[in-house]
Amino acid sequence: MCWLAAGILASLTGCGGAGSGGGTTQQSRNFDGSQVNADDLANVVVGWDKATDTCNRAISQRWRSTYAGRLVAVRPFFQFTGVNSGYAIGNGGTIQVQLEVDDGTGNHLPSGVALATLVYDHPVTAGNHWPLLTFSSPPSLEAGQIYHLVFTNVAADPSANWVSLDHLLMWDANAPNQPTLPDSDLAVLERGCNGAWGVYNRGGGHSLTPILELDFEDGSSQGQGYIQGYGQTVTAGWVNPKPISGTKGVREIFTVSGGDRTVSAAAVRVNRTSGASPLTLRVEKVDGTLLGQGSVAVPAGLVNASHNGESWVKVTLPAPVTLATGQGYRLVLSSPADTVHTTHVLEKGISSGYKSTTYFTDGHAEFNDGTGWKGWDLWGQPNYTGTDLQFYFE
Repeated sequence: MCWLAAGILASLTGCGGAGSGGGTTQQSRNFDGSQVNADDLANVVVGWDKATDTCNRAISQRWRSTYAGRLVAVRPFFQFTGVNSGYAIGNGGTIQVQLEVDDGTGNHLPSGVALATLVYDHPVTAGNHWPLLTFSSPPSLEAGQIYHLVFTNVAADPSANWVSLDHLLMWDANAPNQPTLPDSDLAVLERGCNGAWGVYNRGGGHSLTPILELDFEDGSSQGQGYIQGYGQTVTAGWVNPKPISGTKGVREIFTVSGGDRTVSAAAVRVNRTSGASPLTLRVEKVDGTLLGQGSVAVPAGLVNASHNGESWVKVTLPAPVTLATGQGYRLVLSSPADTVHTTHVLEKGISSGYKSTTYFTDGHAEFNDGTGWKGWDLWGQPNYTGTDLQFYFE
Protein backbone atom coordinates (compact mmCIF):
# COMPACT_ATOMS: atom_id res chain seq x y z
CA MET A 1 0.00 0.00 0.00
CA CYS A 2 1.38 3.36 -1.03
CA TRP A 3 1.25 5.94 1.76
CA LEU A 4 0.35 8.72 -0.65
CA ALA A 5 -2.60 6.67 -1.84
CA ALA A 6 -4.12 6.81 1.61
CA GLY A 7 -7.14 8.86 2.50
CA ILE A 8 -8.76 10.57 -0.47
CA LEU A 9 -5.61 10.63 -2.57
CA ALA A 10 -5.19 8.24 -5.45
CA SER A 11 -1.86 6.69 -6.38
CA LEU A 12 0.94 8.67 -7.97
CA THR A 13 3.91 7.97 -10.19
CA GLY A 14 6.23 5.54 -8.43
CA CYS A 15 3.26 4.50 -6.32
CA GLY A 16 0.97 2.78 -8.81
CA GLY A 17 0.70 5.90 -10.95
CA ALA A 18 1.87 6.30 -14.51
CA GLY A 19 2.27 2.57 -15.01
CA SER A 20 -1.36 1.95 -14.05
CA GLY A 21 -3.22 4.52 -16.04
CA GLY A 22 -2.67 7.42 -13.68
CA GLY A 23 -0.04 9.76 -12.38
CA THR A 24 -2.20 12.79 -11.71
CA THR A 25 -3.97 13.79 -8.55
CA GLN A 26 -6.40 16.44 -7.39
CA GLN A 27 -4.24 17.19 -4.36
CA SER A 28 -0.67 18.15 -3.63
CA ARG A 29 1.56 15.14 -3.06
CA ASN A 30 2.88 16.98 0.01
CA PHE A 31 -0.10 15.83 2.06
CA ASP A 32 -0.15 12.50 3.95
CA GLY A 33 -2.66 11.18 6.45
CA SER A 34 -6.39 10.60 6.77
CA GLN A 35 -7.05 14.09 5.34
CA VAL A 36 -10.78 13.76 6.09
CA ASN A 37 -12.97 15.36 8.73
CA ALA A 38 -16.42 14.19 9.79
CA ASP A 39 -18.61 14.34 12.88
CA ASP A 40 -21.16 11.64 12.12
CA LEU A 41 -23.10 9.84 9.39
CA ALA A 42 -26.09 11.18 7.49
CA ASN A 43 -28.53 9.29 5.33
CA VAL A 44 -30.18 10.82 2.28
CA VAL A 45 -33.17 9.23 0.63
CA VAL A 46 -33.08 7.84 -2.91
CA GLY A 47 -36.79 7.83 -3.64
CA TRP A 48 -39.71 9.37 -1.83
CA ASP A 49 -40.04 9.37 1.95
CA LYS A 50 -43.55 10.80 2.34
CA ALA A 51 -42.78 11.86 5.89
CA THR A 52 -40.38 14.50 4.56
CA ASP A 53 -40.65 14.59 0.76
CA THR A 54 -43.12 15.55 -1.93
CA CYS A 55 -41.28 14.06 -4.89
CA ASN A 56 -38.86 11.35 -6.00
CA ARG A 57 -35.41 12.75 -5.22
CA ALA A 58 -32.16 11.80 -6.91
CA ILE A 59 -28.67 12.04 -5.39
CA SER A 60 -25.31 12.70 -7.08
CA GLN A 61 -21.88 11.90 -5.67
CA ARG A 62 -19.42 14.25 -7.40
CA TRP A 63 -15.73 13.41 -7.69
CA ARG A 64 -12.68 14.06 -9.84
CA SER A 65 -11.03 11.08 -11.51
CA THR A 66 -7.34 10.66 -10.82
CA TYR A 67 -7.03 7.97 -13.50
CA ALA A 68 -7.40 7.58 -17.23
CA GLY A 69 -9.01 4.20 -17.76
CA ARG A 70 -12.18 2.14 -17.77
CA LEU A 71 -14.31 2.29 -14.63
CA VAL A 72 -15.60 -1.23 -13.95
CA ALA A 73 -17.23 -1.02 -10.51
CA VAL A 74 -18.35 1.27 -7.69
CA ARG A 75 -19.03 0.59 -4.01
CA PRO A 76 -21.54 2.94 -2.30
CA PHE A 77 -23.00 2.75 1.22
CA PHE A 78 -26.72 1.94 1.21
CA GLN A 79 -28.43 2.34 4.57
CA PHE A 80 -31.61 0.59 5.63
CA THR A 81 -33.18 -0.66 8.83
CA GLY A 82 -36.53 -1.96 9.94
CA VAL A 83 -36.12 -0.45 13.39
CA ASN A 84 -35.55 3.27 12.79
CA SER A 85 -37.79 5.30 10.52
CA GLY A 86 -36.34 7.30 7.67
CA TYR A 87 -34.01 4.65 6.23
CA ALA A 88 -36.06 2.31 4.04
CA ILE A 89 -39.54 1.33 2.97
CA GLY A 90 -40.51 -1.91 1.23
CA ASN A 91 -37.69 -3.57 -0.64
CA GLY A 92 -35.68 -0.38 -1.11
CA GLY A 93 -36.77 0.18 -4.67
CA THR A 94 -34.90 -0.20 -7.93
CA ILE A 95 -31.83 2.02 -7.89
CA GLN A 96 -30.42 3.23 -11.19
CA VAL A 97 -26.80 4.35 -11.00
CA GLN A 98 -25.61 6.47 -13.91
CA LEU A 99 -22.12 7.78 -14.49
CA GLU A 100 -22.57 11.28 -15.89
CA VAL A 101 -20.10 13.88 -17.11
CA ASP A 102 -19.96 17.27 -15.44
CA ASP A 103 -21.84 20.18 -16.99
CA GLY A 104 -18.66 22.26 -17.09
CA THR A 105 -20.14 25.23 -15.25
CA GLY A 106 -18.78 26.77 -12.09
CA ASN A 107 -21.50 24.94 -10.14
CA HIS A 108 -20.30 21.55 -11.46
CA LEU A 109 -23.71 19.88 -11.79
CA PRO A 110 -24.63 16.59 -13.48
CA SER A 111 -25.03 17.18 -17.21
CA GLY A 112 -27.56 14.46 -17.91
CA VAL A 113 -25.10 12.90 -20.37
CA ALA A 114 -24.67 9.30 -19.18
CA LEU A 115 -21.53 7.33 -20.00
CA ALA A 116 -22.74 4.15 -18.31
CA THR A 117 -25.75 2.82 -16.41
CA LEU A 118 -26.34 -0.04 -13.98
CA VAL A 119 -29.39 -1.05 -11.97
CA TYR A 120 -29.42 -2.42 -8.41
CA ASP A 121 -32.73 -4.08 -7.53
CA HIS A 122 -34.21 -4.12 -4.04
CA PRO A 123 -31.26 -3.11 -1.82
CA VAL A 124 -33.12 -4.02 1.37
CA THR A 125 -33.95 -7.58 0.39
CA ALA A 126 -30.51 -7.98 -1.20
CA GLY A 127 -29.23 -7.23 2.29
CA ASN A 128 -25.82 -5.72 1.48
CA HIS A 129 -25.05 -2.24 2.79
CA TRP A 130 -21.82 -2.01 0.78
CA PRO A 131 -22.38 -3.83 -2.53
CA LEU A 132 -19.78 -3.78 -5.30
CA LEU A 133 -21.81 -2.72 -8.33
CA THR A 134 -20.36 -3.44 -11.78
CA PHE A 135 -20.93 -1.80 -15.14
CA SER A 136 -21.68 -4.26 -17.95
CA SER A 137 -20.06 -1.82 -20.37
CA PRO A 138 -17.29 -0.04 -18.42
CA PRO A 139 -16.94 3.62 -19.46
CA SER A 140 -13.59 5.22 -20.25
CA LEU A 141 -12.65 8.15 -18.01
CA GLU A 142 -10.13 10.96 -18.40
CA ALA A 143 -7.72 11.81 -15.61
CA GLY A 144 -8.45 15.17 -13.99
CA GLN A 145 -12.08 15.35 -15.12
CA ILE A 146 -15.08 15.71 -12.79
CA TYR A 147 -17.78 13.02 -12.92
CA HIS A 148 -21.04 12.29 -11.14
CA LEU A 149 -22.58 9.04 -9.94
CA VAL A 150 -26.30 9.76 -10.05
CA PHE A 151 -28.58 7.53 -7.95
CA THR A 152 -32.25 7.52 -9.02
CA ASN A 153 -35.05 5.30 -7.74
CA VAL A 154 -36.79 4.02 -10.87
CA ALA A 155 -39.20 1.71 -9.01
CA ALA A 156 -42.83 1.82 -10.12
CA ASP A 157 -43.74 3.36 -6.76
CA PRO A 158 -40.69 5.05 -5.21
CA SER A 159 -42.80 6.27 -2.30
CA ALA A 160 -43.53 2.68 -1.27
CA ASN A 161 -40.02 1.37 -1.93
CA TRP A 162 -37.04 3.55 -1.16
CA VAL A 163 -33.63 3.38 0.48
CA SER A 164 -30.95 5.72 1.80
CA LEU A 165 -27.38 6.48 0.85
CA ASP A 166 -25.05 7.15 3.77
CA HIS A 167 -22.43 9.89 3.74
CA LEU A 168 -20.04 11.46 6.21
CA LEU A 169 -21.60 14.45 7.97
CA MET A 170 -20.15 17.70 9.21
CA TRP A 171 -22.60 19.35 11.61
CA ASP A 172 -21.13 22.75 10.84
CA ALA A 173 -20.06 23.05 7.23
CA ASN A 174 -16.48 24.03 6.51
CA ALA A 175 -15.36 26.00 3.48
CA PRO A 176 -13.95 23.99 1.86
CA ASN A 177 -15.66 20.94 3.33
CA GLN A 178 -12.41 18.96 3.52
CA PRO A 179 -9.07 20.42 4.64
CA THR A 180 -6.93 19.54 1.60
CA LEU A 181 -9.48 19.19 -1.20
CA PRO A 182 -11.67 21.68 -3.09
CA ASP A 183 -15.43 21.09 -2.91
CA SER A 184 -15.55 20.68 -6.69
CA ASP A 185 -13.66 17.38 -6.30
CA LEU A 186 -15.80 15.64 -3.67
CA ALA A 187 -19.40 16.54 -2.83
CA VAL A 188 -22.99 15.32 -2.51
CA LEU A 189 -25.71 16.92 -4.64
CA GLU A 190 -29.48 16.53 -4.79
CA ARG A 191 -32.09 17.02 -7.51
CA GLY A 192 -34.96 18.73 -5.76
CA CYS A 193 -38.66 18.75 -6.48
CA ASN A 194 -38.21 21.65 -8.90
CA GLY A 195 -35.95 19.47 -11.04
CA ALA A 196 -32.84 21.54 -10.34
CA TRP A 197 -29.55 20.16 -9.02
CA GLY A 198 -27.69 21.73 -6.13
CA VAL A 199 -25.30 20.87 -3.31
CA TYR A 200 -27.19 18.92 -0.67
CA ASN A 201 -27.87 21.23 2.28
CA ARG A 202 -31.27 20.32 3.70
CA GLY A 203 -31.26 20.76 7.46
CA GLY A 204 -29.14 23.89 7.15
CA GLY A 205 -25.53 24.52 8.01
CA HIS A 206 -24.34 20.97 7.41
CA SER A 207 -22.19 19.39 4.72
CA LEU A 208 -21.87 15.86 3.38
CA THR A 209 -18.95 13.89 1.94
CA PRO A 210 -19.41 10.80 -0.27
CA ILE A 211 -18.51 7.33 0.96
CA LEU A 212 -17.47 5.65 -2.27
CA GLU A 213 -14.96 3.30 -3.89
CA LEU A 214 -14.18 3.48 -7.63
CA ASP A 215 -12.46 0.49 -9.27
CA PHE A 216 -10.71 0.62 -12.66
CA GLU A 217 -10.07 -2.15 -15.16
CA ASP A 218 -6.29 -2.14 -14.62
CA GLY A 219 -6.65 -2.66 -10.86
CA SER A 220 -6.31 0.99 -9.87
CA SER A 221 -8.83 2.41 -7.44
CA GLN A 222 -9.67 5.62 -5.63
CA GLY A 223 -12.36 6.93 -3.31
CA GLN A 224 -13.30 7.93 0.22
CA GLY A 225 -13.52 4.81 2.41
CA TYR A 226 -13.99 6.21 5.91
CA ILE A 227 -17.45 4.99 6.91
CA GLN A 228 -18.07 6.78 10.21
CA GLY A 229 -17.03 9.79 12.26
CA TYR A 230 -17.44 9.37 16.00
CA GLY A 231 -17.73 12.96 17.09
CA GLN A 232 -20.99 12.83 19.08
CA THR A 233 -20.76 14.04 22.65
CA VAL A 234 -23.58 11.91 24.09
CA THR A 235 -22.86 9.86 27.17
CA ALA A 236 -22.05 6.44 25.66
CA GLY A 237 -18.32 6.03 26.15
CA TRP A 238 -17.56 4.60 22.73
CA VAL A 239 -18.79 7.69 20.88
CA ASN A 240 -17.33 10.37 23.09
CA PRO A 241 -14.34 12.36 21.84
CA LYS A 242 -11.33 11.46 23.97
CA PRO A 243 -9.73 14.01 26.33
CA ILE A 244 -6.20 15.35 25.91
CA SER A 245 -5.07 16.65 29.29
CA GLY A 246 -2.20 15.79 31.62
CA THR A 247 -1.59 12.02 31.46
CA LYS A 248 -4.49 11.61 29.02
CA GLY A 249 -3.72 11.95 25.32
CA VAL A 250 -4.15 10.60 21.80
CA ARG A 251 -1.79 9.60 19.03
CA GLU A 252 -1.52 8.13 15.54
CA ILE A 253 1.02 5.31 15.36
CA PHE A 254 2.23 4.33 11.89
CA THR A 255 4.89 2.61 9.82
CA VAL A 256 5.78 4.44 6.62
CA SER A 257 5.37 2.61 3.31
CA GLY A 258 5.99 3.60 -0.29
CA GLY A 259 9.21 5.55 0.17
CA ASP A 260 10.72 8.10 2.54
CA ARG A 261 8.71 11.22 3.38
CA THR A 262 10.00 14.61 4.48
CA VAL A 263 7.41 16.58 6.44
CA SER A 264 7.48 20.17 7.64
CA ALA A 265 4.13 20.50 9.41
CA ALA A 266 1.30 18.49 10.96
CA ALA A 267 -2.39 19.39 11.14
CA VAL A 268 -5.06 17.89 13.40
CA ARG A 269 -8.73 18.51 14.13
CA VAL A 270 -9.33 19.19 17.85
CA ASN A 271 -11.33 21.26 20.31
CA ARG A 272 -10.47 23.09 23.53
CA THR A 273 -13.19 22.62 26.16
CA SER A 274 -11.53 24.20 29.21
CA GLY A 275 -8.36 25.99 30.24
CA ALA A 276 -6.12 28.19 28.12
CA SER A 277 -2.89 26.26 27.52
CA PRO A 278 -1.84 25.31 23.98
CA LEU A 279 -1.93 21.90 22.38
CA THR A 280 1.43 20.24 21.72
CA LEU A 281 2.08 18.03 18.67
CA ARG A 282 5.08 15.73 18.90
CA VAL A 283 6.57 13.65 16.07
CA GLU A 284 8.66 10.82 17.46
CA LYS A 285 10.05 7.40 16.66
CA VAL A 286 8.27 4.44 18.20
CA ASP A 287 11.05 4.21 20.77
CA GLY A 288 10.14 7.71 21.97
CA THR A 289 13.00 9.60 20.31
CA LEU A 290 11.80 13.15 19.61
CA LEU A 291 12.10 14.27 15.98
CA GLY A 292 10.17 17.53 16.17
CA GLN A 293 7.40 19.25 18.07
CA GLY A 294 5.49 22.48 18.38
CA SER A 295 2.50 24.00 20.15
CA VAL A 296 -0.59 25.79 18.90
CA ALA A 297 -3.52 27.65 20.44
CA VAL A 298 -6.79 25.83 19.75
CA PRO A 299 -10.06 27.76 19.51
CA ALA A 300 -12.71 26.91 22.10
CA GLY A 301 -15.60 25.41 20.14
CA LEU A 302 -19.29 25.08 20.98
CA VAL A 303 -20.17 21.64 22.36
CA ASN A 304 -23.63 20.10 22.70
CA ALA A 305 -25.13 16.64 22.25
CA SER A 306 -24.16 16.51 18.58
CA HIS A 307 -21.58 19.23 17.92
CA ASN A 308 -18.07 18.52 19.14
CA GLY A 309 -16.75 22.00 18.36
CA GLU A 310 -13.53 20.83 16.72
CA SER A 311 -11.45 22.83 14.24
CA TRP A 312 -8.29 22.28 12.24
CA VAL A 313 -5.00 23.58 13.64
CA LYS A 314 -1.50 23.24 12.21
CA VAL A 315 1.97 23.11 13.76
CA THR A 316 5.04 23.93 11.69
CA LEU A 317 7.96 21.83 12.89
CA PRO A 318 11.22 23.59 13.85
CA ALA A 319 12.98 21.75 11.02
CA PRO A 320 11.81 19.30 8.33
CA VAL A 321 11.63 15.69 9.53
CA THR A 322 12.37 12.70 7.31
CA LEU A 323 10.14 9.69 7.95
CA ALA A 324 11.88 6.62 6.53
CA THR A 325 9.98 3.86 4.79
CA GLY A 326 9.67 0.73 6.89
CA GLN A 327 10.21 2.65 10.13
CA GLY A 328 7.66 3.25 12.88
CA TYR A 329 6.62 6.68 14.16
CA ARG A 330 4.02 8.38 16.32
CA LEU A 331 2.16 11.70 16.10
CA VAL A 332 1.32 12.47 19.75
CA LEU A 333 -1.14 15.13 20.97
CA SER A 334 -0.81 16.42 24.54
CA SER A 335 -1.68 19.38 26.73
CA PRO A 336 -1.08 20.41 30.36
CA ALA A 337 -3.43 19.17 33.08
CA ASP A 338 -4.92 22.67 33.46
CA THR A 339 -6.48 22.46 30.00
CA VAL A 340 -8.70 19.90 28.29
CA HIS A 341 -8.59 19.37 24.53
CA THR A 342 -10.66 16.69 22.79
CA THR A 343 -10.69 14.89 19.47
CA HIS A 344 -12.37 11.89 17.85
CA VAL A 345 -11.54 9.32 15.20
CA LEU A 346 -12.72 8.16 11.79
CA GLU A 347 -13.53 4.50 11.15
CA LYS A 348 -11.99 2.82 8.09
CA GLY A 349 -14.21 0.66 5.91
CA ILE A 350 -11.93 -2.36 6.29
CA SER A 351 -14.63 -4.89 7.20
CA SER A 352 -17.08 -3.32 4.74
CA GLY A 353 -14.98 -4.16 1.69
CA TYR A 354 -13.46 -0.75 0.92
CA LYS A 355 -10.02 -0.99 -0.62
CA SER A 356 -6.90 0.31 1.08
CA THR A 357 -6.60 3.10 -1.50
CA THR A 358 -9.61 4.83 0.09
CA TYR A 359 -8.19 5.42 3.59
CA PHE A 360 -4.91 5.69 5.48
CA THR A 361 -3.44 2.21 5.89
CA ASP A 362 -0.04 2.77 7.48
CA GLY A 363 -1.27 3.10 11.06
CA HIS A 364 -4.10 3.60 13.51
CA ALA A 365 -5.27 5.86 16.31
CA GLU A 366 -4.67 5.21 20.00
CA PHE A 367 -5.63 6.95 23.24
CA ASN A 368 -4.34 7.00 26.79
CA ASP A 369 -6.96 7.34 29.53
CA GLY A 370 -4.23 7.74 32.12
CA THR A 371 -3.58 4.01 32.46
CA GLY A 372 -1.74 3.30 29.20
CA TRP A 373 -2.05 3.40 25.43
CA LYS A 374 -4.66 1.33 23.59
CA GLY A 375 -6.69 1.31 20.40
CA TRP A 376 -10.00 3.17 20.28
CA ASP A 377 -13.21 1.55 21.57
CA LEU A 378 -16.05 1.44 19.04
CA TRP A 379 -19.46 -0.24 19.08
CA GLY A 380 -18.55 -1.86 22.39
CA GLN A 381 -15.34 -3.34 20.97
CA PRO A 382 -12.27 -2.32 23.00
CA ASN A 383 -8.77 -1.73 21.63
CA TYR A 384 -9.93 -1.41 18.03
CA THR A 385 -7.24 -0.57 15.46
CA GLY A 386 -9.45 0.26 12.49
CA THR A 387 -9.53 4.02 13.14
CA ASP A 388 -7.43 7.10 12.39
CA LEU A 389 -7.12 10.52 13.92
CA GLN A 390 -8.24 13.39 11.74
CA PHE A 391 -4.78 14.49 10.67
CA TYR A 392 -2.36 15.10 7.85
CA PHE A 393 1.31 15.85 7.38
CA GLU A 394 2.52 18.53 5.01
